Amino acid sequence: MNHPTTARDRADTAAPAALFASAFVLLGLIIVAAGRLSPAAHADAVNVGDLSVLTASAGANEDVLVVLDRREESLFVYGVEQGRRLELLQRSNIKELFLEGRNAAGGAGPR
Repeated sequence: MNHPTTARDRADTAAPAALFASAFVLLGLIIVAAGRLSPAAHADAVNVGDLSVLTASAGANEDVLVVLDRREESLFVYGVEQGRRLELLQRSNIKELFLEGRNAAGGAGPR
């Protein structure tokens, strides 16, 4: 039996796509920010399954590794110093990041 598609059904399927698209925008912003840190900044990105991995030079023998886990909806930021030590700098839930951003901007927006 076919049921008519409601606006809520469309919103439920569009929300994850919008969330992931926004996460890639965040990755782009990280690349831009890394480019401002050093004139020699360079970034590479790769997608493997549910993971997107981005590396960027932060100058002064420091690199940044950003991992976006789409299955867990988490963003991990690691620091690499002189190519020897990997340290987790930050772990963020993507949904919480966007809620914080929306609240900071003072907008209610769609839920």
